[in-house]
Amino acid sequence: MLQTTDFRVAIFHWNHISSEMTCAQNTIFSCPASRGFLYDAGSGLCTPLIWLDQGPGLASALAPAGVLYLADICPKDFQAAEYGNSRTVTCVKMIRPATTYNQATSLCAYSGGYLASVKTVDKLAMVVSLAQGNDLWIGMDDKVTEGVYVWQQGSDHLTNTQRTNMFEAGEPNNGMGGQTSLQDEPRSGHPNTANNDWNTAKVDELIKVDGRVKLKEISLKLDIPKTNVCEIVHDKLGYRKVSARWVPKMSDEHKRQRVEISQILLHRCQQEGDETINVGPGRDHCARNKLLEHLITGDETWLHLSTPETKRDSMTWKHLSSPVTKSSKSSNQQQK
Repeated sequence: MLQTTDFRVAIFHWNHISSEMTCAQNTIFSCPASRGFLYDAGSGLCTPLIWLDQGPGLASALAPAGVLYLADICPKDFQAAEYGNSRTVTCVKMIRPATTYNQATSLCAYSGGYLASVKTVDKLAMVVSLAQGNDLWIGMDDKVTEGVYVWQQGSDHLTNTQRTNMFEAGEPNNGMGGQTSLQDEPRSGHPNTANNDWNTAKVDELIKVDGRVKLKEISLKLDIPKTNVCEIVHDKLGYRKVSARWVPKMSDEHKRQRVEISQILLHRCQQEGDETINVGPGRDHCARNKLLEHLITGDETWLHLSTPETKRDSMTWKHLSSPVTKSSKSSNQQQK
């Protein structure tokens, strides 16, 4: 990755400079915009550095010998590097790892730089030497047309001459790490940044408190998209929303039991017989069965038994291994 500032040596210099300090003083006095210089202690040659886009005659700039001195030209974490016969100085920073082209571009932009657009052999040689045998993303892509590479800086195309002179067979390519494209495949929606461990734990907590909570309610409480809530509930937590199993209130078994109980009661009533009691002076005696006093009966009014909740209302979040819940069910045929 390159920072956006490049430098070149100035077209003027001084001879017989006695020390680096004197060279620095001359540079600051004569070229205030400069932030560095080259100094050769053997010959006393002192050459200031200027901005790439400043000053006349940059194309014919000298390439004197000397040690490079920079005064905080490069931002933090960047290092100064020079390339080419014109001794162009640039600030570079190596960032690893970057698994995709878009990720590499974003990391460079975050650091205030850009992917290196190696349009010359000298600049490519500098980047290759810094890479130390590792593959690197460079500032070109074929997003518009497959195989037609466009430089990030300048928006011009990689020419056939550049490709022949600068790169080996099969380069450049978009196959780092086995990838077949420089960019991610298009997808809808935002990245799933909401599917983190914290939100997953919160969703699980809400479901355990209320198994009937709806996805929309979870989305509103946690302020995360409903699609993310759905992925967390189904994919990460493994919940499935199921209805309670309806159990008929008057099944055939229930009816059979009622018949048996009725027959038992009739048999007891016949076996125990009647008890004669005196209801009062001057009145006739009355017979009654003591068993009947313990029976609660109703009239022949037909009542409709209402269902306390619908099948949908009974739905609750459960894991596949959770026990099945049951709910009573009534119908018009089960009236009495």
